[in-house]
Amino acid sequence: MRPLTVKELSRMQVAQVDAMMDACVLMTYSESLNSINHPVPVWTDGPVLVCGLDMTGGQEIRSGGKVVVTWEARIRLPLGTRFDLRDRIRVALRFGQPTDNNTVYEFDGPAQEGPSGIVVPIKKVQPSV
Repeated sequence: MRPLTVKELSRMQVAQVDAMMDACVLMTYSESLNSINHPVPVWTDGPVLVCGLDMTGGQEIRSGGKVVVTWEARIRLPLGTRFDLRDRIRVALRFGQPTDNNTVYEFDGPAQEGPSGIVVPIKKVQPSV
Protein backbone atom coordinates (compact mmCIF):
# COMPACT_ATOMS: atom_id res chain seq x y z
CA MET A 1 0.00 0.00 0.00
CA ARG A 2 1.45 3.34 -1.00
CA PRO A 3 1.52 6.27 1.44
CA LEU A 4 -0.93 9.14 1.02
CA THR A 5 0.29 12.18 -0.86
CA VAL A 6 0.21 15.59 0.80
CA LYS A 7 -2.63 16.59 -1.54
CA GLU A 8 -4.69 13.47 -0.71
CA LEU A 9 -4.15 13.96 3.00
CA SER A 10 -5.12 17.63 2.77
CA ARG A 11 -8.34 16.75 0.93
CA MET A 12 -9.20 14.13 3.56
CA GLN A 13 -8.70 16.67 6.34
CA VAL A 14 -10.90 19.27 4.62
CA ALA A 15 -13.61 16.65 4.01
CA GLN A 16 -13.47 15.60 7.68
CA VAL A 17 -13.89 19.18 8.94
CA ASP A 18 -16.71 19.79 6.43
CA ALA A 19 -18.49 16.70 7.79
CA MET A 20 -18.44 18.07 11.35
CA MET A 21 -21.88 19.66 11.52
CA ASP A 22 -21.88 20.42 15.23
CA ALA A 23 -20.26 23.07 17.42
CA CYS A 24 -18.85 22.32 20.88
CA VAL A 25 -17.61 24.45 23.74
CA LEU A 26 -14.38 23.15 25.25
CA MET A 27 -14.70 23.61 29.00
CA THR A 28 -11.20 23.96 30.45
CA TYR A 29 -10.42 22.27 33.78
CA SER A 30 -8.80 24.09 36.68
CA GLU A 31 -8.97 23.99 40.45
CA SER A 32 -10.10 26.48 43.03
CA LEU A 33 -10.18 26.36 46.80
CA ASN A 34 -13.41 26.09 48.75
CA SER A 35 -14.17 27.77 52.08
CA ILE A 36 -12.00 25.29 53.97
CA ASN A 37 -9.14 25.46 51.46
CA HIS A 38 -9.80 22.12 49.79
CA PRO A 39 -9.31 21.98 46.04
CA VAL A 40 -12.51 21.79 44.00
CA PRO A 41 -12.76 21.33 40.23
CA VAL A 42 -13.83 24.27 38.09
CA TRP A 43 -14.65 24.21 34.36
CA THR A 44 -14.45 27.45 32.39
CA ASP A 45 -15.96 27.87 28.93
CA GLY A 46 -13.21 28.04 26.36
CA PRO A 47 -13.22 28.16 22.59
CA VAL A 48 -16.11 27.00 20.40
CA LEU A 49 -14.89 24.23 18.10
CA VAL A 50 -16.36 22.52 15.09
CA CYS A 51 -17.05 18.94 16.06
CA GLY A 52 -19.08 15.89 15.22
CA LEU A 53 -21.10 14.14 17.93
CA ASP A 54 -21.63 10.43 17.36
CA MET A 55 -23.97 8.84 19.91
CA THR A 56 -22.79 5.27 20.54
CA GLY A 57 -25.21 3.96 23.15
CA GLY A 58 -26.07 3.90 26.77
CA GLN A 59 -27.56 1.74 29.45
CA GLU A 60 -29.89 1.63 32.42
CA ILE A 61 -28.71 0.00 35.61
CA ARG A 62 -31.39 -0.74 38.21
CA SER A 63 -30.18 -1.34 41.73
CA GLY A 64 -31.44 -0.58 45.21
CA GLY A 65 -34.59 1.15 43.98
CA LYS A 66 -32.60 3.52 41.77
CA VAL A 67 -32.07 3.70 38.04
CA VAL A 68 -28.75 4.97 36.76
CA VAL A 69 -28.74 5.94 33.08
CA THR A 70 -25.49 6.46 31.18
CA TRP A 71 -25.05 8.08 27.77
CA GLU A 72 -22.00 7.21 25.75
CA ALA A 73 -20.77 8.96 22.63
CA ARG A 74 -17.72 9.87 20.62
CA ILE A 75 -16.68 13.36 19.66
CA ARG A 76 -14.81 14.03 16.42
CA LEU A 77 -12.48 17.03 16.54
CA PRO A 78 -10.12 18.61 14.00
CA LEU A 79 -6.47 17.64 14.01
CA GLY A 80 -4.43 19.85 16.29
CA THR A 81 -7.19 20.31 18.88
CA ARG A 82 -5.51 20.38 22.29
CA PHE A 83 -7.27 19.44 25.52
CA ASP A 84 -6.67 17.86 28.90
CA LEU A 85 -8.57 14.64 29.67
CA ARG A 86 -10.02 16.48 32.70
CA ASP A 87 -11.63 19.08 30.41
CA ARG A 88 -15.28 18.75 29.41
CA ILE A 89 -17.35 19.34 26.27
CA ARG A 90 -20.75 20.98 25.88
CA VAL A 91 -22.51 20.66 22.53
CA ALA A 92 -23.77 24.14 21.58
CA LEU A 93 -25.07 23.39 18.07
CA ARG A 94 -26.32 20.03 16.81
CA PHE A 95 -26.66 19.87 13.01
CA GLY A 96 -26.50 23.67 13.03
CA GLN A 97 -29.38 24.05 15.52
CA PRO A 98 -29.01 25.32 19.11
CA THR A 99 -29.17 22.68 21.83
CA ASP A 100 -30.42 22.94 25.41
CA ASN A 101 -26.83 23.86 26.45
CA ASN A 102 -27.24 21.78 29.62
CA THR A 103 -25.75 18.49 28.48
CA VAL A 104 -22.10 18.26 29.43
CA TYR A 105 -19.78 15.38 28.57
CA GLU A 106 -16.45 14.38 30.05
CA PHE A 107 -13.66 12.70 28.16
CA ASP A 108 -13.76 8.96 28.76
CA GLY A 109 -10.48 7.83 27.25
CA PRO A 110 -7.54 8.85 25.13
CA ALA A 111 -7.85 10.49 21.75
CA GLN A 112 -7.48 8.31 18.68
CA GLU A 113 -5.73 10.34 16.01
CA GLY A 114 -6.30 9.47 12.39
CA PRO A 115 -5.06 11.03 9.18
CA SER A 116 -7.93 13.52 9.01
CA GLY A 117 -9.08 14.15 12.60
CA ILE A 118 -9.25 12.86 16.15
CA VAL A 119 -11.97 10.85 17.89
CA VAL A 120 -12.42 10.79 21.67
CA PRO A 121 -14.88 8.70 23.70
CA ILE A 122 -17.09 10.81 25.97
CA LYS A 123 -19.88 10.22 28.50
CA LYS A 124 -22.61 12.46 29.86
CA VAL A 125 -22.05 13.97 33.29
CA GLN A 126 -24.69 16.76 33.41
CA PRO A 127 -27.55 16.95 33.91
CA SER A 128 -27.40 13.94 36.16
CA VAL A 129 -31.10 13.10 35.86
